[in-house]
Amino acid sequence: MTYCSCGFLLSENGKILSYLHCVLHFYILLTAANFSDSGMIRLKVKYIGEDKVGIRTGKIYEVISIEKDWYRIMTELDEDYLFPPELFEIVEE
Repeated sequence: MTYCSCGFLLSENGKILSYLHCVLHFYILLTAANFSDSGMIRLKVKYIGEDKVGIRTGKIYEVISIEKDWYRIMTELDEDYLFPPELFEIVEE
């Protein structure tokens, strides 16, 4: 039997019982320091892509949320959009 650090039974006789638990627990451990008391992510990123309408090269933006590994950013147009992370570099966690 294999147990998670929280005591949750992960595998028995070599069979994984809850892959999702492992993934969620790992994500929580990695990102716990990036959440404020309100539950919001506190991640700042610099846009390194080409200038587009509503988003400027070199400007630092706060990540509102991370959805399917993409960053939700409030643009200069006061609208939020999802962007791929490769267009940004993390400047503050």
